[in-house]
Amino acid sequence: MSDVSCGQRFQEQALVRFRRELSGGYFVLGLECPRLAEAAQPGQFAMLSVRPDGASGHDPLLPRPFTFLRARAGMVEVLIHAVGRGTALLAAANPGQRLRILGPLGHGFALPEDSKAQAIFVAGGIGVAPFLHFAERFDGRPRPSLLYGARSERDLHLLDELSQAMEVVVATEDGSRGLKGLVTGLLEPRLAAGEPLEVYTCGPEPMMAAVVRLCRGVKVQASLEARMACGVGVCRGCAVKKAQGGYLEVCADGPVRDGHELWG
Repeated sequence: MSDVSCGQRFQEQALVRFRRELSGGYFVLGLECPRLAEAAQPGQFAMLSVRPDGASGHDPLLPRPFTFLRARAGMVEVLIHAVGRGTALLAAANPGQRLRILGPLGHGFALPEDSKAQAIFVAGGIGVAPFLHFAERFDGRPRPSLLYGARSERDLHLLDELSQAMEVVVATEDGSRGLKGLVTGLLEPRLAAGEPLEVYTCGPEPMMAAVVRLCRGVKVQASLEARMACGVGVCRGCAVKKAQGGYLEVCADGPVRDGHELWG
């Protein structure tokens, strides 16, 4: 399990600085929240309200969890896919509005124990989000490699920014860009090469489970996703089952865990 845990956390009225539209209902929201941004570690997350501060009504009531795409210069950036009412409201947020944000929360990624080991990031869809923040912390270490899978080229985002921080290799299910097939097809030859490496994964659960099962004898840190109400381990709504029995709470015990603990 990662030992990068949340210490101090902050409740801030984050100022929306920008909203950048991507394709396919994806967008990046830039939020000014200096204390939170200073404390945020890669792989941690924040609970973000979906209604501007002071807006009338209470629907939707609950905030939404988002990992940090970046945290720098007093701002955090989050990658959002507008798929429901809450994320649709965030998609309509305008610069100058304020949104309540609580964080940083949970356990983040730990750097490879071997400073010479290659870090391999395996991401599917919006699961690519925490790896830009993480890669920007790799000064003096081998350049990370991102294996990025999506349904089609239209679902690949932020390739220019990602490529500045790491090697990026893509796979699409329809073959519109990169390898035709699943992202695990990119991982298998890396594992077979026998070079020292550590794997990090974030994305749909079936993809992460497949990654972990390929990584026999290789360390895997997995960033879990779950529906959350509180984000701090009170409501117990984000419990997931461990491979050897028992449960953990994604918000308080994760989101980053040893992948073999979940799918060993």
